[in-house]
Amino acid sequence: MHFDIAEGMALPQRIFPPEKICMDWQQRQRPGPGLLNLGNTCYINVILQCLTYTPPLANYLLSHKHSQSCQQQGFCMMCTMEAHVRKVLCSSASTVLPGAVLRDLKSIGEEFEYGRQENAHEFLHCTLSAMHRACLSARHNLDVSSQETTIVHRIFQGFMKIRVTCSSCQAVVDYYKAFLDVSLDIRAASSLITVLENCMTSKQLDQKECFRCSKCKKKAAASKKVTVHRAPRVLTLCLERADQWTGTKISKFVEYPEYLDLRPYMSDTAGEPLLCSLYAIVVHSGDTCLEGHFFCYTKASNGLWYKMDDESVDNCDIHTVLGQQAYLLFYARAPGQHWPHALSLTGIPSCSSMEETVPSVESYEAAMVLSGVGDALGYRGGRWEYCTSGPQIHAELAQLGGLEAISLELPEWPVSDDTVLHLATAEGLATGLEGEPLLQELARRYVAAMGDMEGRKPGPSSMLGTSQLRPGEPEGYRIPFNPRGTGCGAAMRSLAIGLRYPHASELPTLIRVSIESGRMTHHHPTGYLGALAVALFGALGARGEPPERWGAELLRVLPLAWDYVEGTGVAVEDNAAAWPFFGEAWHRYLDSRGLLEGRGPPRVPPLPSPAERDTEYLGWALEGWPGRSGHDAPMVALEALLAAGGSWEELCGRAVLHGGDSDSTGTIAAGCWGLRAGLAAVPAGLHRHLEYRGRLRDAALRLHELAWGGRPPGAMGEPRYLQAECSFRPGAHTVRVTLTRSTLRVEVEAHGTADLWRGEFDAAFIEDLTRKTGNFKQFGIFCNMLESALTQSSDSVSLELLTYSDLETLHSRKVGAVTRPPPSTSSPLNSKRYLILVYSVEFDRIHYPLPLPYAGRPDLVALVRELQEQLAQLRARRLEETQHLRDALWQALEEKRAAEARHQREYRQLAAELTQAKSSEQKLHLRVKNLTAELASYRRGRQKSASPAPRPQEQRSASLESHRSSRGRPSPKSLSPAGSRQPRFDPTAFVRARQRRQKEAELRNQRRGVASGSTSPARSYKRSSSAESSRSWRLGGSSGSKTSERPEPAPCRDRRVTRTRRPLSTSSCNGPCMVPHPAVSHKLPVCRSGNKCSGKENRSKEPSAELAEIDARLQALQEYMDSLNTHL
Repeated sequence: MHFDIAEGMALPQRIFPPEKICMDWQQRQRPGPGLLNLGNTCYINVILQCLTYTPPLANYLLSHKHSQSCQQQGFCMMCTMEAHVRKVLCSSASTVLPGAVLRDLKSIGEEFEYGRQENAHEFLHCTLSAMHRACLSARHNLDVSSQETTIVHRIFQGFMKIRVTCSSCQAVVDYYKAFLDVSLDIRAASSLITVLENCMTSKQLDQKECFRCSKCKKKAAASKKVTVHRAPRVLTLCLERADQWTGTKISKFVEYPEYLDLRPYMSDTAGEPLLCSLYAIVVHSGDTCLEGHFFCYTKASNGLWYKMDDESVDNCDIHTVLGQQAYLLFYARAPGQHWPHALSLTGIPSCSSMEETVPSVESYEAAMVLSGVGDALGYRGGRWEYCTSGPQIHAELAQLGGLEAISLELPEWPVSDDTVLHLATAEGLATGLEGEPLLQELARRYVAAMGDMEGRKPGPSSMLGTSQLRPGEPEGYRIPFNPRGTGCGAAMRSLAIGLRYPHASELPTLIRVSIESGRMTHHHPTGYLGALAVALFGALGARGEPPERWGAELLRVLPLAWDYVEGTGVAVEDNAAAWPFFGEAWHRYLDSRGLLEGRGPPRVPPLPSPAERDTEYLGWALEGWPGRSGHDAPMVALEALLAAGGSWEELCGRAVLHGGDSDSTGTIAAGCWGLRAGLAAVPAGLHRHLEYRGRLRDAALRLHELAWGGRPPGAMGEPRYLQAECSFRPGAHTVRVTLTRSTLRVEVEAHGTADLWRGEFDAAFIEDLTRKTGNFKQFGIFCNMLESALTQSSDSVSLELLTYSDLETLHSRKVGAVTRPPPSTSSPLNSKRYLILVYSVEFDRIHYPLPLPYAGRPDLVALVRELQEQLAQLRARRLEETQHLRDALWQALEEKRAAEARHQREYRQLAAELTQAKSSEQKLHLRVKNLTAELASYRRGRQKSASPAPRPQEQRSASLESHRSSRGRPSPKSLSPAGSRQPRFDPTAFVRARQRRQKEAELRNQRRGVASGSTSPARSYKRSSSAESSRSWRLGGSSGSKTSERPEPAPCRDRRVTRTRRPLSTSSCNGPCMVPHPAVSHKLPVCRSGNKCSGKENRSKEPSAELAEIDARLQALQEYMDSLNTHL
């Protein structure tokens, strides 16, 4: 949106007044849970988390202001965000489903698709636009400027000023552009500061962008400069990670600060610094811009940083946050605008814990009593307070017999001015007053305490400051700036302030009360910041925070303290000039002890001797007097607490018995130690007879009641409502009580007549009333007593309802006076009622009467209206509960769908595994079946090995068929296991080959018989000898025969039986009895294959070797089958 204006902008109508925006958290919440990711919804989760932890927006949404007046039908983004923020920050759920946002995703932005990866920056822009539209839903006919006054634009909208200067005539034209976020080009820069400087630098317009100058009346070259004309309350910066030319992701690191000063980039650069504080960032992880994952870091209301990655929420520190490749940066304007002289707080975590454990009453009592013990010990009637030698003090202590031999009794061991002024502070706080009345009460008590200073030696600043106080006058509790007011007098009396305001949400009150009470006597930053330090230590100790974190928390609070000091407008320049010293001194000390970040064990030097401690403390002192100043008195106390642990003797040796202002450091250290350790480890003689022990104890009890148990109801700004049915004369009544921080409202209604009596009382009236009875009660304690009477939780308090006449009778009976006549019927006193709070003590009954004027009977019209309002509230609550149940049901359905999808994936995976297992089982069964068949076939072949040989013709046919089949197709591979010998043994083939050889042998024998049917006996004898010789050759009978030297034949599958065609030779059948015969004229039919002699030798091979090989192979086969059965 562009609009051309000359100077400034017209004031629009105000939809939401800017003065109602609160930039700081109004209430401290513990970090909320993570958000469920239902599939590519991380971009939604990070934006919702960043908006939830935007302080001004969260404060507005938690106030329910929009939903109470919303009239929009259907989807409303503001109502959706209000419900979401309340669910995240106010519920105890472990995770939250943003169901309403996902359900109406199309209403937020038409371009978004559920389940698809989207851009977080685009979703942020659409969400803010949807919230803005929701704020305008009930308003019509508004101009553009008025439409920009919604709560969304009040928080996020700023204005850019674009100034175009003509290069020819130097004419200037200004344009203003509204923005909700700023996109920055990071390609040419490595830090956010450099990017902003480049953006705000004047640039020459290109020729394509040349504008027409209204003064020159022609197109001319010009320059353009962009500045921030009006900064938003929340500045959102987008570091463009997508290269606009290549589309690739820019993954380089761009440095960004925790605190950003916008003043150098404003149109008016001469103003005061405009500081913004980083509170959230969004990070994109992934190699490309089109896919990846979003997560964020947010700063919760407790001041701690958390990494929020969908459902997970993890604590982290600022160093981790500042080291990310950020995509979106969220900066919020600091409430105080600027912090002059403040130290950099980068890396200092806050220890404002959300989970606060309630300390015991005994710990409060120990804190107050031991503060007096430390004071009396360190003072010793002025002898040890003004002693500069720690060894001398320890020598005197040894002469007294040590700490256990000392009894702190008057007159030798009085308390100093420290305890007297500390009591004045504690008893002033115990009144329960707040604000201006409390400060006036403290000033009055400080002035009164100076009358009890005989022999206590108060400091010069305390005496000067109290003499300048004017209690009762407007701002009479303030005195002029004192350049010499650097002492520890304000610090040593401020522990009670921390005990009164221990809660993290009460930090602003603690800052105000401690600074104002400190400035009543020590109007110098070094002096009154010591009061802030001790008060803060007391609050942290009451909450259970370890001392290792106290110093870091002090540095975190110092900028807030400056905001308050500057806001008061009292001696701002003098305070600003003297401000840096305190923070710098504490920064050096914490750095030397390794406690700047408030983590890890402290590096405390041993310092075993008193002289070494004096030397160490002297290096911290302002004027050569350790413990005298406001900065080093709490420093010595903290050092002693870190070194002593649970040892009372060590604490006294370091903080109470040293050279210098030992009573002030002793008051602070002993009080803080007692708050943590109690009285058990302290010798009884040190506190049994302590001066003002009773007053210290009573003040501790009252402070504990106000802070933890007896705090006025509604002290956090929320009223409490009580109602009870009571039986008063003459019948039943309903008592309704409304309690706030400083007021009490009581209503009593009679059941039978509907008569109503009503009264409202402030804290001053109640305390004055109790003071008149002789038994004073603070307002908070009185309210607790009234609550106990209504709930009947205590037997010592009860309620009565009396008329004026009854009250007069009771009074006359108590004092023994004559009863006065009752008032007339028409008198207002006769219609008035008195609610009596009766407090029963051991020997008396105290009556606290609350007058209740008659309010008449209720108006029927008003009752009907009230009933209608209550019904409307019930309906609204029912609708809200119904919506909550629907959201819960939708969340449960989504979880069910997700679980079903997961189960289906697991089922399909298991089914595939089962199918694979069945297939493997079938293959194994088939292999076993084949192996079993082969084994059976082999066994049958061995049994038939002795059968008659086949006929020659059949053998030849079988041989030819086998030969043809072997040439036509390859023989099937055996399933037998592969061993070390190749090829594999095939039992079936072996049996068949043996059968073929037997048949061929039978055929040859038959043919020989036919051919030699008519030969002579000699020929028969000769043939018989040849056959016998051949048989003996096959059996391998001769050791020197050629068959014994013949190598073992190859397996039968690869062996071929061949015969050579040659004439029959007598040399082949010579024997010892053979006679040579003439050659015959005919030839025997022979096989047409190979050498005949070789075939004979193959056929006549002895079967024993083959059988041995077969047995070996069968044994291997059996072992394989056994192992297979084992696996199956």
